[in-house]
Amino acid sequence: MHYKDRNLGFSFELPEGWRHDEHNLTLTFFGPNGRIGYTSELIQMQIGTILPRYLDPDSRENFLAEPGAEVFRSKLGDETNVVVLKKPSDSEISAVHDGVQYTIAHSNDATTQRAIEQLRKSFKFPSVEQAVAAIQRSNDPQKQAILRALKSGSPEQARRVLSEAEMPPVIERPGYTMHRVGTDESTGGSESSSTPRRWWQFWR
Repeated sequence: MHYKDRNLGFSFELPEGWRHDEHNLTLTFFGPNGRIGYTSELIQMQIGTILPRYLDPDSRENFLAEPGAEVFRSKLGDETNVVVLKKPSDSEISAVHDGVQYTIAHSNDATTQRAIEQLRKSFKFPSVEQAVAAIQRSNDPQKQAILRALKSGSPEQARRVLSEAEMPPVIERPGYTMHRVGTDESTGGSESSSTPRRWWQFWR
């Protein structure tokens, strides 16, 4: 399948049978047997600014390193400022292009690995103007808070910005917190399609 993002303009190819989950605020793709609640045949993408000290891939390699995981360099399209964190069950690709970070999280099953290889080789980046404009475009208060958090000078400041925008941490673990955008509607336990959720991580 060919995917081109309507807002940002980046594009890439995935094998036939993969599909875009249009109901998820996080850019999400499922493989032929993937679906919500499964941890295989899953690819998710985010885009945002990055702290200047992590622009250099060496800094990101040191930052991402953790016991039991492999950290190595790679490519995304023509971009070589790319670091991969590979853990036993899932991986994360961090690519910085024109000062904008593209994060691709994916499962490590064989079907997804083949899809990621095709995505990496076919990825086309937007212009820096398109990327920055897309991040700034929304007037939604929570999305504006996310933009301020991404531009903040420290993880502590980012967490404070999100908490003040009524997006407190929903998971706190040693080294990072996770915040959820959007709230569950009281509709008998179902989630409204107009209030999608997105996870954001701010690492210490």
